[in-house]
Amino acid sequence: MTAIRINSLQLSFNARTRLSFPNWTLEKTGEALILGPSGSGKTTLLHLLSGLVSPTAGQIEVNGCKLHEMSGTELDRFRKEQVGIVFQQPHLIKSLSVIENLQLARHIGGQEPDNQWIGEIIEQLDLGEIKDRNVKKISQGQAQRVAIARSIMNRPTILFGDEPTASLDDENCEKVISLLKQEARLCGATLIIATHDQRVKREFAHQLLLKRQQ
Repeated sequence: MTAIRINSLQLSFNARTRLSFPNWTLEKTGEALILGPSGSGKTTLLHLLSGLVSPTAGQIEVNGCKLHEMSGTELDRFRKEQVGIVFQQPHLIKSLSVIENLQLARHIGGQEPDNQWIGEIIEQLDLGEIKDRNVKKISQGQAQRVAIARSIMNRPTILFGDEPTASLDDENCEKVISLLKQEARLCGATLIIATHDQRVKREFAHQLLLKRQQ
């Protein structure tokens, strides 16, 4: 089954600025890397694929959902039910503990509390010792693991990483990629990472290369 299909996809910001993307297909539960320099539209493509932005032209199909035909309300529901995103910076709620950040993610996603699932993810990502700690008091590597946990709280069918390793050293870079793959498989989710980080390149056989656009 196809997870991603884009065709003749374009996004215009104004009369002079337009991004165009190559046609692309990715099978369900696959893993793919979107590579390209700054200005190539990597993050914009993730925003299009996750329904955060609507295209000016072309078609986007994600897990059978035709995003280019959906209303704003339908896109909101699509994101809540199917999408998980890990950003370059964790963007955790600093007034909350690790476990409270995870509980909040389920609440925002419209899901019932599920302590068993939260506990399983905490164990998977080795967060047990810090689960009750305020996120202001954890390391950068730990914060990124919490961000990964948060992204899969609602069992997404597709998991996006937007430059998730850009601010990490080599050791934590390797760990984060390994954990993203592990957790995507746990959820049965398709994994797509957008980056210019060449350290990640060897970890993905399926790659989409974007060129800088004028």
